[in-house]
Amino acid sequence: MTRSAILAGLLSLTPRAVLAADAASPPPPSSSAFERSFSFGVQAGTLAGNGELPVVTRTYFTNGTPAARREHLAWESSGQAVSGNVGYHFAPAWTAFAGYEFGRMDGDHAGSVTFFSHAPHVGVRLTTNRQRAVGFILEMGAGYRVLAMDRGPVVHKAMGFDPFRVGVGATILATRSLRINVMFSVAVGQLTTLDSHDLCVNPDANRCQDIPGGQRRLHAFRTLTVGGTFDL
Repeated sequence: MTRSAILAGLLSLTPRAVLAADAASPPPPSSSAFERSFSFGVQAGTLAGNGELPVVTRTYFTNGTPAARREHLAWESSGQAVSGNVGYHFAPAWTAFAGYEFGRMDGDHAGSVTFFSHAPHVGVRLTTNRQRAVGFILEMGAGYRVLAMDRGPVVHKAMGFDPFRVGVGATILATRSLRINVMFSVAVGQLTTLDSHDLCVNPDANRCQDIPGGQRRLHAFRTLTVGGTFDL
């Protein structure tokens, strides 16, 4: 080996040469790099709701001719709710999801009525500080609601859209894949269709009736839940 070859080999071991080689090599993959994934979540907690429904009360004159009087039944009730959702984590802080909420509310100030609420919905969820112990959650979406009213031997149903759903809460990182969430959510909408003959807008109809725009009233449902989200 010549003297020049030995000198070149020694120069390649100098700090400047080593630093240049490190700069040219690609960096190692980061353990916190974002990866798209699916998620599954379940929640349970309290549910409260209030609103008004158009009610038709039929009376009969002495000659037997029926007459209908339209009025509104105001209701307010509270109970329990459970829900689940499946999401797609498409960006570092964002998840698109579809969910279903079932609730039961007992009693109201107008009488003894049991309400069953079925609410499928879709939305997007913003989660801050996903890699840290505690973060903030914001959910925005819309849904459809079926409200069944059990009044003893008769069950009345009313349906309509909840175009406004929003939720805020806190999330705690339990494991790398599991987060514990505490959420407060509000859904606002209108019941637009009745399928009860006793509550029909037209008392002589034997099918579902659309509620005229002037007789529709806003309703609001509020939930406070605790649950978990697991990243698949």
